[in-house]
Amino acid sequence: MQYATVRWLSRIVLCSTTCFVAATGKANAGCSRPIAIAASPMGRAMVIEKDVHVTGYTRDIVDRVSRETGCTFKFYVVPRPRAFLMLRTGEVDIVTDATLTDDRLQHARFVELGTIGVGLVSLARKPVPRLSMAAIRESQITLIGINGHDYGSEYQQLVSHAKADGRISLPTSPEHAMKMLLAGRAQAILTAPFTLIEAWQQFGEGEKLVVSEIQGMPVTKYGWYFSNAKMNKVDIATIADKVVALTQSGEVRKLSYYHYPDWFTASFRATQRVDATTEKKN
Repeated sequence: MQYATVRWLSRIVLCSTTCFVAATGKANAGCSRPIAIAASPMGRAMVIEKDVHVTGYTRDIVDRVSRETGCTFKFYVVPRPRAFLMLRTGEVDIVTDATLTDDRLQHARFVELGTIGVGLVSLARKPVPRLSMAAIRESQITLIGINGHDYGSEYQQLVSHAKADGRISLPTSPEHAMKMLLAGRAQAILTAPFTLIEAWQQFGEGEKLVVSEIQGMPVTKYGWYFSNAKMNKVDIATIADKVVALTQSGEVRKLSYYHYPDWFTASFRATQRVDATTEKKN
């Protein structure tokens, strides 16, 4: 399988009800109570296995935080849109791997871990060219977004315009989005490409994907949200400070590289487009 990406582009099993995954870590000496985390498929950051076991580099980060702070965590496997509703009500304490938006800040504290870029992901045999935001709005390109993913006001403007034209679908997961693209139901997925890696390697056997930059589309801050509803400030500070420290030390980057294919992580170091073939990592 092949995939193309670029440097500027820096993550369910769907349950009819919330799926609970056992807590990780040791006794909760470092926090006042077990901390609830919403888990939804997000590339290799969060992978939901068939037995509803949560894996991925975000799980590795959580386990590391647990070991070093004594806090315990429990995962609730839910669709991404529901995760933010649960964050608002305090049903979960943390939503990870999420972009910064004004709406979310009304209900949670945001801890930045980095930035990501949004592109148009298309099949190489039917590539979508590099376009400006204005050109996308004026075009008839059919798109797929992912419900619950938000990359800022410019992204939302593109989605709203395409929705008004009747040329965008909004499935609830990267897996559904990838299946729709492969089935030819749209020309491109409008997303941060890293969110599609797991879905591509599950369903895109033999397909090459191309990522086209959107001219004028700004990068977006991403990180973790901590609910203001029920989580106390000491617990937030304990976890947030550790996550920030792991990020600044480079440990988060190392953990993410372990989960992504070598050719994909190389694209973050390169100064030009990477086009390589890889086998799925175990």
